[in-house]
Amino acid sequence: MEQVMAAIKGVKWIFHQAAFVSAPLSIKQPQVSFENNLLGTFNIFEAVRRQGSLARIIFASSAALSLII
Repeated sequence: MEQVMAAIKGVKWIFHQAAFVSAPLSIKQPQVSFENNLLGTFNIFEAVRRQGSLARIIFASSAALSLII
């Protein structure tokens, strides 16, 4: 968390594009995918909240989306 807070200090815009890129691998390794994608996103929002920042967060997704039916 400290690294994220240091990285966003004083910024006005955050372009969040980091993600686990392999949809098939995310199905085989859901824990790794969860930790990378959801916890990573949470860390960004939590760092903004802790700093009381008014940074705008732009979240981008990719075409590597998977649906489990």
